[in-house]
Amino acid sequence: MNHSDLIAALNYDPSTGVFTWAAPRKKVVVGSRAGTVRKSDGRRIICFNKEWHLDSRLAWFYMTGKWPEKTVDHRDRDVSNCKWENLRQATRAEQIVNQKVKSTNKLGVKGVSKRGNRYTAEICFEGKRKSLGSFATLEEASKAYRDEAKALYGEFSI
Repeated sequence: MNHSDLIAALNYDPSTGVFTWAAPRKKVVVGSRAGTVRKSDGRRIICFNKEWHLDSRLAWFYMTGKWPEKTVDHRDRDVSNCKWENLRQATRAEQIVNQKVKSTNKLGVKGVSKRGNRYTAEICFEGKRKSLGSFATLEEASKAYRDEAKALYGEFSI
């Protein structure tokens, strides 16, 4: 796909993150919102030139004229928010650090588990698990994780 074809076919509003059709196509009304939301993960995908694309990746291409070299991450972790200011390139590891706490996490805190009456904090970096220590309280263990995540991942840490 080339950039000029994308701009001729779709309009992207960077302040809302919404793509609309700029040119008539089969079963498409000019001005209507482009794409559909995938049920599996809530991400909007748009079919263009017989290929499906994530709207976040299309937004990056639309705004820069280049395909993203990495994944496109949502700063606020909301995959439906494709406002330009909310998008950034990220490695897979940076994206994982920016994820919400998993629903299966019994403590509701990233990087912390309970062992007996103590809380253990650990973090993964460059494919290796690093122990951050054992703590008397959940708050201390959580702070240790957050501090290390900030040191290792900067703006991607939560």
